[in-house]
Amino acid sequence: MRSCPNDAQKARPSQHAAQGQKNGEERSRRKIPPPPEFEVAAARRLCSTTEQALAAMDEQELQLHVNTLKSHTAAASNLLTYWLEQRDTAQSDKETFEAVVENLVKYHKKQKDEQKEKASKASKKSKSRFSMR
Repeated sequence: MRSCPNDAQKARPSQHAAQGQKNGEERSRRKIPPPPEFEVAAARRLCSTTEQALAAMDEQELQLHVNTLKSHTAAASNLLTYWLEQRDTAQSDKETFEAVVENLVKYHKKQKDEQKEKASKASKKSKSRFSMR
């Protein structure tokens, strides 16, 4: 004797189906990493160091200042790289989306033309049947 699934079993998706949905969602959503940290205020402060302030620094302070400038330059470079990659990704996504829309428009136009052609043939058939009688 075969058992019929009850309503609760019908409503509950299988584990395999649920796993497939989860994997599909993960693939469709691209996780965008956060931008690298960059302290704009600290960079502005470093850039506004005057010649007088530099002249008043001893060798150790100058070396520390140069190292700080180098680390901020590297951080700014990392931030620039991040945003350039985001722009390239967005451009690629835009081009893909536009290609999909273009293909959909072509498909719709083709379907519409085929429907017109079928309607035209049907119209000619019905006219030819009536004219023979």
